[in-house]
Amino acid sequence: MKNKKNVALTAASICLLAGLSVFALWEPGWSMYSTVSPPFVQCDVGLGFPNNGIGSGFGPIGQVPLLGGQILTSDPVDSSLRTFVDYPSPFCTPSFASPNINSTANLYGGLAQGFDGKIYAIARNLTAVVEIDKTDGHVIRTLDNTSFSVPVGITLDPMNGDLYITDQFLGKVYKISDPGGCTTCTATQFADLTVLAPASQLAIDGLGWSPDTFSLLVAANGTNQVILVDRTGTPTVFVNLPPVGTNPSRPDGIGFGCPGTRLWTPSAHFAFTNNNSGTVMEINMITKGVTTIASGGTRGDFTAVDDQGSLLATQSDRVTRLSTTNGGRFCLAGGGVCSNLHSAAAAAANSNSCVTDPSVKATITSLVRPICGNLTCNPALAQKQICSLISFVKANAPNCTGLLTAARTLRDQLSTVSPSLCPGT
Repeated sequence: MKNKKNVALTAASICLLAGLSVFALWEPGWSMYSTVSPPFVQCDVGLGFPNNGIGSGFGPIGQVPLLGGQILTSDPVDSSLRTFVDYPSPFCTPSFASPNINSTANLYGGLAQGFDGKIYAIARNLTAVVEIDKTDGHVIRTLDNTSFSVPVGITLDPMNGDLYITDQFLGKVYKISDPGGCTTCTATQFADLTVLAPASQLAIDGLGWSPDTFSLLVAANGTNQVILVDRTGTPTVFVNLPPVGTNPSRPDGIGFGCPGTRLWTPSAHFAFTNNNSGTVMEINMITKGVTTIASGGTRGDFTAVDDQGSLLATQSDRVTRLSTTNGGRFCLAGGGVCSNLHSAAAAAANSNSCVTDPSVKATITSLVRPICGNLTCNPALAQKQICSLISFVKANAPNCTGLLTAARTLRDQLSTVSPSLCPGT
């Protein structure tokens, strides 16, 4: 099946598939992981990526879900940008990677989507963070090409949309404030992780902010650790990940559960790592217990969260989707526009970063909850719900600027399908 045929599948067909809720989530026998623990189920949604090695070679690395189900991926080894279609649950429908759409020679690694919908990339050959055109890879704007040595991971702060970048050679985390609005964008040092171990030993990689905005988790690939950095930039070793048989786990990508779902409850805040060892591990951030939820895969790298709230885990030659059967949802700012909306809402409701009134927080949560489920099948209703959210936040939580930006971006992108009732507000 060619990717163009996948894209041609009508919205009505997708809605029909998504609406058949009487069927359980289907996990085909040929999926990548040999073992996945309930309530998680897997689906190889993106297939056919070239990889530069046998078994554990590099394949897709960076990911950004685009509105409508397409996932933009990057691979710095072959200088490619490719897309595939992430069809919704309950069925597992694979899609094949498109031909390379990168018309430049740039080697793109980590990817992130801002609250404003702009696509940011680590350009490894330029040692830079850049904004790119998602259709052909051309650089729209260079944010910073002087502060880094070996930039690797990139993520978004769910509180305000600032960018955070790991530098593997220096062992440091850098921050770019207001990436969408800055004219002279300069990365500033946020955290120095070499106070824990030399940079060459740590080999820091992927990173992500927890949805309550309190903790930045950084994967230390070399020491098999997850490092927690607080809001002051102070790092501590959070957990040591167990080996996989006789091999080290090698954490790489980071993800989280979403508050208000089974993956982030008052008694259990879950974080997740996608590992080079072909495993995905779940970390209880309260007890620090570590559980392997998926094993038997190939080389895992960065993660993203799609519009359905599923975790997209890169592998050597594919992207595997992990979903839950109990209503659990993943969160990670910097992914799709829906993931950004949920992340910004979680930040507003689970911290005092922009609003303190519990009733306002509860209303924000209730207003956001149904929106993303209506994007494909009932975009007019989704637009109405987005307008209600924007109106409420402007009146009751105007300091939640990240949430307003994320909501307006979703509204504007969805307007190509269904006109908004509140354009420009």
